[in-house]
Amino acid sequence: MSGNPLSDIKFKNDFGNSPLGLGLLLKDSGLVGLATVILTVLSLPVGGTMGIPLALAVAAIGANDCKALSKEGQNTQRLPGQPDRQRLKPAAPIAATTASAQPAAAAIITPPPAATAPAPAPAPAPASEDIDLPQLLAAANSSIVMGAPRAGKGFAAAQALRLVPEHFTPWLLDPKNDPRERHYWSRIHPERRLQFNNLSSQRPSDKDVLAFVARFFDSAVENGNHLLIIDEIPALSNMMGTAAFKKMMGQAASAASTGPSMGIKVWLLTQDSTCEQMGFSAQSRACLAQFAVTSDLTPKSWLAGFCQSTKAPMPTGEGFQAYDGKRWANSKPYPPLPKGEFNGIRSSQPSNSTSNSSESSSNWVEFAPEFDPTNPESETEFARFRELVCGGLAKDGNEILDRLWGVKPGSSSRYKAARSRRDHFVARLADY
Repeated sequence: MSGNPLSDIKFKNDFGNSPLGLGLLLKDSGLVGLATVILTVLSLPVGGTMGIPLALAVAAIGANDCKALSKEGQNTQRLPGQPDRQRLKPAAPIAATTASAQPAAAAIITPPPAATAPAPAPAPAPASEDIDLPQLLAAANSSIVMGAPRAGKGFAAAQALRLVPEHFTPWLLDPKNDPRERHYWSRIHPERRLQFNNLSSQRPSDKDVLAFVARFFDSAVENGNHLLIIDEIPALSNMMGTAAFKKMMGQAASAASTGPSMGIKVWLLTQDSTCEQMGFSAQSRACLAQFAVTSDLTPKSWLAGFCQSTKAPMPTGEGFQAYDGKRWANSKPYPPLPKGEFNGIRSSQPSNSTSNSSESSSNWVEFAPEFDPTNPESETEFARFRELVCGGLAKDGNEILDRLWGVKPGSSSRYKAARSRRDHFVARLADY
């Protein structure tokens, strides 16, 4: 072997490493392959026994050249003056070589996101608005107002009553008859009130209470637009027999579910935080809007029971708070109710009245005389006297004689009897 012995060994053991024939001239494996086929076909007709061996030799050399030209870096042998392509190829950096071995998707460099301005801090939530419980109560149908003693249930109901449209006829069942709250109900005619103290021996019987409620429903069904206020449910529950109380509350539940179409509604005021004393089913209770009031004097145990029963959150504020069925908030303040409203009541004519009177149902009319001073004292006479005094009338004046007994100053025996009873009542006031 001549030349470099290593090159000869590489050539013998690696067929196709370098072009031998046409590959040295054409430098294109496709052209070499086409020329090899043509020359092989032309070599077959050569005479004698040389045709087939010649064709095989041409085919072998052509195949070698095609393979050599198809390899990367095939130009290990070059013509004189031909540049060495391997030397001209720049060396790839190690990092680039490593990157080229990664999947194509990994080689894509994602540009960093464009810089954005920092998000502004969220604006502070607006302060929660006060809850106008009287307005909500006046606009709702039948409702329950819950609250511990002195939380403001009666005051809220009284303010709501002032907002009820004039064509409604209010009734009152008040088993508490608190002297400090009697002026709350000045709009309600005495004939449509049943007021007493459930602790008194003079309280009405179950039959009397049911008769009063029956009168309300008879009038409500006939005329529509009626409201019954029951000021304190637990007082009735403790006073009445079980059957009578259950009957009355069943009628209240019926008014809550079927009454709105006729303009009939009830307001039930209770100290019971769970409404268990009402004996309502969950379905009956769902027919009533549920409100609540609380103050700094409300026991935590009352609030815990209320929140557990209604699934309401615990109030976080201080002072007088109201619950509208969804949230607690400050109770919208209202001015005190003027006691002077006891000087008159609103007369409400039935919607189907045949009276020819031109007087509007919204006019203020004076009380008619309620008692006869020449007869023994009536059961509610002194209570009515105190009511008028709380309403602003002078306890020892002549006006109260006219308002309560219907007498004018003079020499009549009726006037003298009225003055004597008035003076007796004035002396009794010292006990209150």
